[in-house]
Amino acid sequence: MSDDGSGTRIADPEPDAVPSGSPTPAGRAGAGSLAVGLSRMSAYLRRSAVLAAATIVVVSVVVGVIAAWGILDRQMEYRDGDGYRITGGGNPATWSDAVSFSPAGEWYSVLGTIGTYLWFALAVVLLLVQPATELGGRWARSRGFGAFFGLVPVAVVGLAICVIAAVRIDGSNSPGWLVGWTSFGTVVWLVVVYGLPILLAVAAIVGLARLADRGRRRRFLLVLGAVLAVAVLAGSLGLFRPPPLEPVAGPPLGGEAAAFTQALEPLDGVASVDVLGAGATVLMDADAGADEVLAAALAARQVSEEQAAAAQDARVQPAIVMVVLARESSGTDQAADDPQSAPWRLQLVPSEFPADTLPTQVDRLLRAEALGIQMVITGDRPAITVPSIAALPGVVAALAEIAPDGAYVSVPERFSMVFDPLDLSPAMVDAIVGVVVANPNAEFELTAQPKLYVNHVTPEAAAAIDAILRDPALAGTSPSGYPAEYQIHTIGPDGDVYLEGTFG
Repeated sequence: MSDDGSGTRIADPEPDAVPSGSPTPAGRAGAGSLAVGLSRMSAYLRRSAVLAAATIVVVSVVVGVIAAWGILDRQMEYRDGDGYRITGGGNPATWSDAVSFSPAGEWYSVLGTIGTYLWFALAVVLLLVQPATELGGRWARSRGFGAFFGLVPVAVVGLAICVIAAVRIDGSNSPGWLVGWTSFGTVVWLVVVYGLPILLAVAAIVGLARLADRGRRRRFLLVLGAVLAVAVLAGSLGLFRPPPLEPVAGPPLGGEAAAFTQALEPLDGVASVDVLGAGATVLMDADAGADEVLAAALAARQVSEEQAAAAQDARVQPAIVMVVLARESSGTDQAADDPQSAPWRLQLVPSEFPADTLPTQVDRLLRAEALGIQMVITGDRPAITVPSIAALPGVVAALAEIAPDGAYVSVPERFSMVFDPLDLSPAMVDAIVGVVVANPNAEFELTAQPKLYVNHVTPEAAAAIDAILRDPALAGTSPSGYPAEYQIHTIGPDGDVYLEGTFG
């Protein structure tokens, strides 16, 4: 008896009397060896075919499920029952109103995705797993135990790849948390995240092939694998691809921007309307009055709110997500080219104040403009830029009118202050402004704690400022009850010197 390698025993030819003209015993032995060899080759090819069919089925299921999840998770809006409008994220400037694939086309593309991984999987299974399975089965005289041997080369090669990858990982190609691990820890992480799922997929392939290598189940697996192989091949080559749909009817790209511009440009006092991406800037004439500025602000706020409501109903992002109202700079278009140079700016969308307070916001802007300072309102506190230290006392005296709830006040490269009337008394503010005006070459920064930082002063000036801020008359004047602090930095004969204390 002989074994064909699959566990099937083949009866050896029985010796008979050699009739006249019959092959010699040596000839019959050679024919028997050839038959056994062909039988073993046939069994090997059959098992390879079953293993290949199992590979096609498992890879198709795994990759197909992952690809299908990606399709379902993609940010698309269904339109007209047969197509998608791809929104492409939060920036309306990148939106597309054309349908790139029909639903059938989306699912058809999964076949090409499966094909990308299938050829590699077949190579691994037929060149590594199958030979190892055969050799292991012959050595252990058990095909079931041989299936375990089929996983060994995959595990060895995968571990080697993980070790090589761990050695090549550095800060330029991986996140810092991974680089900070030990090499062993990185190898373990790569094995668990990448190697283990692949090994489990190979184990599923070997298990399915072993389970189906019997009668009807084998034929069913071979037929199923052949059907999937033909479908994947057709998808990879682009055969029988469903035709793309016509573009879905919808609002034209940039339509909201055009509507916004058309609503604002005809208004009195509006110099220009500039929409760039998802932001719009409405530029007012240099001589536009309070009524014209307020009318433009109300109109811009209303149009943007209407467009935002329509976008919400359509379940898409609004085309314009920021609207800024600004004053033209000295009758030129400088503010349009550089909005930072505008005498004042008012952010209407998004904003932290209700529409019914717009008259108050506009009044504050025009009062600040009359003082010759720049005011920018984007949140609950305006940012005020004073052109010089000489103008600072007059601006600070007007803060109660133009910024009663507080403001960020600055003189470029010289002075900055977080003005909060709940933390700073008028006496404290007057003391701060006094020392700022008296020291034109120093730098002052008053933070929100509040704490005043003074830099670039001589030791004599530092001592004078320290004496002023320590004036007992300032003690207990903080409206919040918490004393304000200060720190004065100077350079003495022995190096850096810091004078610290509290007001009063």
